[in-house]
Amino acid sequence: AGQIKAEVAAEVKELAARFSVSTKTIWNWAKLQPDFPQPIIFSGNCTRWNAEQVDAWARSRENAA
Repeated sequence: AGQIKAEVAAEVKELAARFSVSTKTIWNWAKLQPDFPQPIIFSGNCTRWNAEQVDAWARSRENAA
């Protein structure tokens, strides 16, 4: 999987595209997987993830596989 620019806050649509899953899956990961980075809520309609944390999470899963 490709990396999102480290300093960028990623939208749920970007994460879904990166991991080839639905946006609902991303929200489920955030809710149900304790090691998945939690979203940063800026306002009711503006939620982002720290891309560096998501990249680290993805690398940890690749290393565990």
